[in-house]
Amino acid sequence: MKNTSNLLNKSFWLVPFMIVLVIFSVQWARTGTTSEDNPGCKFGIFDSRAVAMAYYRSEAFSKYIAEQHSELKKAKEELNESRIKELSEMGPAIQAKAHQQGFGNAPVDDIIKRIEKELPEIAKEAGVDLIISKWEIDYLAPGARCIDITHLMVKPFAPSPETLKVIKDIQKKDPVPLDVLKEHKH
Repeated sequence: MKNTSNLLNKSFWLVPFMIVLVIFSVQWARTGTTSEDNPGCKFGIFDSRAVAMAYYRSEAFSKYIAEQHSELKKAKEELNESRIKELSEMGPAIQAKAHQQGFGNAPVDDIIKRIEKELPEIAKEAGVDLIISKWEIDYLAPGARCIDITHLMVKPFAPSPETLKVIKDIQKKDPVPLDVLKEHKH
């Protein structure tokens, strides 16, 4: 009889302990979800095609291309065949890359580097913790907060009204598959 009484005393305390353990487990599991108390990470997403269009139609890119033409002219005057070949091959390579980034979903890391100093301010203005191309997202948990910040990502390139229209129009379409763009002759 004494053993049964001892067992009942232990189970009397075991049940409330298990209930408390379950409650804490549920609360602990909730810390990974979003709520008003726990807003989670806010993702700033952008359409990389828009960023590419803003850059390739910018004054900075026009200046870069003019410099390349100037260098090519100089190389031709100096009869520098290796430099002529290098610069002549650069043009079609830039054009191909511009098409892949502007019409497809090729990464725009090289363009983003041009505005990397502005990224903290863009994130702050948008109220986001992370900035990523919308084409780079492989998985997004239910409840994750994504905010489209494309308009802020193109701003540093000072797009003209015509460029803003191009950007708006391109965002209405799906990206062209990269294999299709790679076959396109420029």
